[in-house]
Amino acid sequence: MSIQHTITSITVLGPLFILFLIALVVCTRVIKIRYTSKQYALIIAFAVYILGVMHFVFFPIDINIGVYANQTPWYKTIQWIPLLTADIPSFALNILLFLPLGFMLLLY
Repeated sequence: MSIQHTITSITVLGPLFILFLIALVVCTRVIKIRYTSKQYALIIAFAVYILGVMHFVFFPIDINIGVYANQTPWYKTIQWIPLLTADIPSFALNILLFLPLGFMLLLY
């Protein structure tokens, strides 16, 4: 018997975004934190950015149990020598991925 399942990002990140919006409303109503409309837009843009980073980095998650499961222990998959398989496109994409984080942290 083998089980193969793929977890898509919308099934995890969609409810996570809704919980974030609920927490934002609770913070503004119950704790009486006052934000301007620009701050609300920045907070929501930052949340969408973080969810986008999580989408590109972690998803889809493939679950394989049974015959098709990966039999390699987790500690054998760690790359012990940093930058061994590094290339220019991955460096450029990582810089591009984290540029909005630097700009948003300065704005808040």
